[in-house]
Amino acid sequence: MPLKTPLCVLLFFGAVFTAKADPTAQQLAERLDFVRRPTQSFEVKMTITELKNGKPEQTSVMRVMARKHPASTRFDAVALCQAPPADQGKSVFAGNQEVWFFDPKGKHPTRVSPHHFKGKFFVSDALSTSFNAEYDTELDGEETIPDASHHDVLCLRLKMRKKDKGGMTPDVIEYWVDKKLLQPIRGEFFTASGKLLRTSYYAAYAKVFGETRPTRVLVVSNTEKGVITDIKFSDFATREWPEAMFSKDALEKVSRGELP
Repeated sequence: MPLKTPLCVLLFFGAVFTAKADPTAQQLAERLDFVRRPTQSFEVKMTITELKNGKPEQTSVMRVMARKHPASTRFDAVALCQAPPADQGKSVFAGNQEVWFFDPKGKHPTRVSPHHFKGKFFVSDALSTSFNAEYDTELDGEETIPDASHHDVLCLRLKMRKKDKGGMTPDVIEYWVDKKLLQPIRGEFFTASGKLLRTSYYAAYAKVFGETRPTRVLVVSNTEKGVITDIKFSDFATREWPEAMFSKDALEKVSRGELP
């Protein structure tokens, strides 16, 4: 079943961090794990505008609910589409290397191959993977690059290659991280063969969950010419979700708005 609603990733959260010496590659990966997501279960509203050649084509609103596993760093996530009206009620569950999609017009959830999302900006990129645990990492020096506001920032460059094949996340990732604040400035996501899938820029830093974090991500597609996805995050809240809500079997109730 084709997905008509853009499936998105939760924002790579950034926070102020100070240190006397540069972090190691492992420490920087650990830091990115932390700043991509809070330390507890939460929800967030995402307003996603897709642009083609600079012109808005579609705006979607998603409510994303994430549950942290008590004994691990992994999160499961459910995304519920609230707008536009034609897509209202569509929902997605991502967890344990599986993705399930439910359309209220259908009868059953449909499992979606992770390969479908290789070129997409998807929620699992932020929640279902630990960079520190699942990627081999190395520092590749320093580089000054423009941020989303076109201001030059001195960055540490981190390269990461996935240890095991398969799953939903990209095989190779590179990050440029503000050397002073250790906030993500730019990310690039590749296939194992080196094909660039997308480039993400982080912006609109604000106080969220007690830390300064970016609340906007601009995603430039490298597989669809002229396509940019502008993702804005708002209405952050911490909340403990019941485990039963995070499964393919719960998607129908979630789509009807039957939330705890």
